[in-house]
Amino acid sequence: MKQPVRRAQVTYQKPSAINPVSIMVVLIFGAIIYAGYCYWPTLRMKSNAKSEAQDYVMQYYRMNFRKDKRLYKDLAIMEAAFRKSLFNAGVTDPNLQISVKMDPKLISIDLAFVSQYELVGLNKRYPLEHKIHVETDAARVNW
Repeated sequence: MKQPVRRAQVTYQKPSAINPVSIMVVLIFGAIIYAGYCYWPTLRMKSNAKSEAQDYVMQYYRMNFRKDKRLYKDLAIMEAAFRKSLFNAGVTDPNLQISVKMDPKLISIDLAFVSQYELVGLNKRYPLEHKIHVETDAARVNW
């Protein structure tokens, strides 16, 4: 029987630190960071708008218990203040739509507006539609 012949030892060449794979990983990671940097103002503005809506849903909750003659006037004043607070939060869309539903079981606020997603350095803007829904239970709690 013939003895098997040993093969020569295989030596692998260690790739250099800069190679096509590492370049692609750095480019993809950089693109993700760039997209996040460009989207951050839009995300922050949407979060601020939702926070303002959550603050005002409590005020509408309190108004829901009133049944006097000044209710509609106070609701109009509160909507104007709500629009102003949304503008201060960064919502600059002139076509901002605010829908408030007040009934004995549920109070909800729906916001619909458009903002701009800007690619920094490229001076390109893309419109984004945002829809925010905030609600609370309108029933009075008896402790």
